[in-house]
Amino acid sequence: MMSIDYNYLLPKPRWRVLKHLPKSTSKAVAKYKYNSIWNNISPEKDYLLIHIPKNGGTAFSKAYYGKMINHYPAWLWKFSNSDRFAEMNSIAFLREPSERFMSAISYVLSSKCPASGDKFRRYLLCLGNNTLEIASALVELEDISKFIYSCFWFTPQSDFIFWKDNLLIDSLFAIRKSSKQNWLSDTRSINISSHIDNNIPIELERKILNLYHEDTLLYLQALSHSPVNSVLDIIS
Repeated sequence: MMSIDYNYLLPKPRWRVLKHLPKSTSKAVAKYKYNSIWNNISPEKDYLLIHIPKNGGTAFSKAYYGKMINHYPAWLWKFSNSDRFAEMNSIAFLREPSERFMSAISYVLSSKCPASGDKFRRYLLCLGNNTLEIASALVELEDISKFIYSCFWFTPQSDFIFWKDNLLIDSLFAIRKSSKQNWLSDTRSINISSHIDNNIPIELERKILNLYHEDTLLYLQALSHSPVNSVLDIIS
């Protein structure tokens, strides 16, 4: 099994997107350093999207705000301007974890991924010739938890909506699992095998769901209460 240098993979010093922050980052720092993130949110808007990577937030952002809303966790919105956060209806879309995992692999391998993902792309391509092979190898990594926290697009969904043990979101919506595996088409832009199975093997799916145990429970709970077929359903 390939050995990965996680110190190399970790992002260069910039703010940490999740609850795993340097000790120097405090609520006061969030308030005074990141208050400007609210400049993209018009006062006329009712919804504040907590944009979780690979969950359809880009489509929602462009349709609702007319621009891209970055992947900031709920606690950063809250601590940077607690008054505005309290006034708005904060929402987040949850995606079935195994589908999101495959989508993240496909995205990192594709030409859509920014240059910051190049090092991850090189590592993933060493693990297999297609998305399923790569996923199967990835879940077997001894330190898989380090990988998913170092590669932004694999970070657990729960990290974007909780502060410690407190859920900060007003409304969670679960995107119904797609009958069409959209993550397959993205692989056409890179030099990997064109022979790809349309279905995630049951054993691989089980391992992914176990890896994202908290996300799986959150998704199932949201699916039973507030399912949507598209992120645009709530504004259509």
